[in-house]
Amino acid sequence: MIVPTKYYSTPTDVFRQAGISTVIWANHLLRGAASTMQAIAKEIHSSETLVNVEDRVATVNEIFRLQDAEEYSTAENVYLSSASASRNAVVLVASRGAGPEAVTADKPKVVLLIVTWHGQPGVADEPQHALIGPVTPAMLDTMEIPWELLPTEADAIGPALDRATAHMDSTGRPYALVIEGQCRAVQVEQERLERFASTRVERARRGSVVRRHRRTRVASRRVAARDCAHIERVDGRAGIDGILRSGALRYR
Repeated sequence: MIVPTKYYSTPTDVFRQAGISTVIWANHLLRGAASTMQAIAKEIHSSETLVNVEDRVATVNEIFRLQDAEEYSTAENVYLSSASASRNAVVLVASRGAGPEAVTADKPKVVLLIVTWHGQPGVADEPQHALIGPVTPAMLDTMEIPWELLPTEADAIGPALDRATAHMDSTGRPYALVIEGQCRAVQVEQERLERFASTRVERARRGSVVRRHRRTRVASRRVAARDCAHIERVDGRAGIDGILRSGALRYR
């Protein structure tokens, strides 16, 4: 994979011949948009009218389409209609950084905790998770937060969310869904090591084939040299060419 921003004149076939599978032209759309906006702005400033540029720009409806305005309108009718019943809202909140107090200060909150079980016993993970992993369930129990493992089967996720919602509605207290599995960083590293090992095995296999091929060629040359020397001894009159012409070629 390459990002050949500065190599704009290089033919794509050169990349293909070099074994490049993916080419990212990273910023030409942005640069093209900047050039177009500068030209449009210059035209509007000089002519003091929009008539000359209207047919050169995207329509307002196209901008709305790119923004998924229809989807927003549908969501507004569903969730913000005064005729609709009271609804719960889901706000995604990270566990680190500034909180959403400014947005939610005057609104009742019940938190559905999505807890990644880092350092889960028996599952490979990063060293810094070794302490928190074994005590994660105990911490939730100590805080009296009911929890369950997030199902891995798609048809079981809905009922799990229903149980969480029922608890939060009836008690006004949090509920936790715990995600099993190792840290993604560990997964990535293991995948990298597996690819590395596979590559080394393949290279070793190819190297073995090459070495065998080289040994075969060397052995063939030695046999040829031995036979030629024997032929010379059989009839030293005219060398190899003379022997071939005279029919005096004999093998041991």
